[in-house]
Amino acid sequence: MSDYFIPLMVHGDLQYRADAFVTDIVPTAPWRIIVDARGKFIYVRRLMKDGSNQNLGRLVYNGDTENMPFAIFRNRTGKYDSKGDFSGAQYLDGTLEGAIRAILESYP
Repeated sequence: MSDYFIPLMVHGDLQYRADAFVTDIVPTAPWRIIVDARGKFIYVRRLMKDGSNQNLGRLVYNGDTENMPFAIFRNRTGKYDSKGDFSGAQYLDGTLEGAIRAILESYP
C-alpha cells in the first residue's frame, strides 16, 4: 500500500465537504480548514488569514470516506496520536465532518 494515493476527485470532494461543514458550524471563522491528501493520509490543517497554518489531525483513506481512522496532532510532541483520549473524541464517526468537529472541540 506504499504507492497508494487518494483519487483527485475524492480529494476535491473532501475539501468541498470541509468548506461546507465549517461554513455551517462556524460561519464567521477567521480561518479555513484545508484538506491535504498525501499517499493514504488526509491531513487536516487550519489556514489562518496571515498565511500561517496549524496541523490539526490526520485521517487514513482506505477507499471509504465514511469510515476513516483518525489521529489528532499533538502540539506538545509534534506527532499524530490515534488513541482517542482527547476532548471531542466523542464526535469521531469515521467521517471528515466528525473529525473536524472533534478537532474544533480540542483546538477551538
